[in-house]
Amino acid sequence: MNREPQQIFDELMVLQSQDGDPDSISRLVTTWHPRLIRYAMKIVGEYESAVDAVQDSWIAILNGLKKIDDPAKFRSWAFRIVHNKSFDSIRSNIKLRNVMDEFSKINHASADRNKEFDAAANGSEEKQRLQIAIRKLRPDDQLVLGLYYEENLSIKEIELVTGATISSIKSRLDRIRKKLKSTLERKSDE
Repeated sequence: MNREPQQIFDELMVLQSQDGDPDSISRLVTTWHPRLIRYAMKIVGEYESAVDAVQDSWIAILNGLKKIDDPAKFRSWAFRIVHNKSFDSIRSNIKLRNVMDEFSKINHASADRNKEFDAAANGSEEKQRLQIAIRKLRPDDQLVLGLYYEENLSIKEIELVTGATISSIKSRLDRIRKKLKSTLERKSDE
């Protein structure tokens, strides 16, 4: 298994944090907090709720840190905690289905409002079309796509985060890629 330098550094921070080193704990939080917020945002759909879910997650993460026997598992373990705390947050407010429907509507409206901004920010029309196509995916498909491509989690790590089977994750990613490809090809033909 090839590991990136950042992953090795994260593992070192986990080990040092397990030994109670306050600087390592601080670096661990500083390094991971933005990534965990970004993931929680994809689930709950609003910044304040994402911050609340991640704060609840940090309590669980820091309390359970010494229980991690393999520091390489920290990534998937932390994302799993955020995943669960984010869905707990949704369930405590209203039914999950209603939130996912609203989240989807917000993404579609946001895609329309931000079309000009995205084009200027990204410079590439194809990249803009891809971002719009991704926003039109089901929220749970966006989550899997984000974990795989943005967070660089392996299929096995995504299994640990989402609770889905490896085969269902692979088939979902394949289906998403085909759908995005089809959408982009259709748009370029128009």
